[in-house]
Amino acid sequence: MYVYSLNIPYTFTEHTHVLKTTLYIGTLLYIYYNYK
Repeated sequence: MYVYSLNIPYTFTEHTHVLKTTLYIGTLLYIYYNYK
């Protein structure tokens, strides 16, 4: 939260992008290891 006053839209978008990517990869790995 140290960049809260700097660039809120950019920081928020980047954080959301990373979170979605992590969830996507995690879901793929979960499906792969459970249904192979």
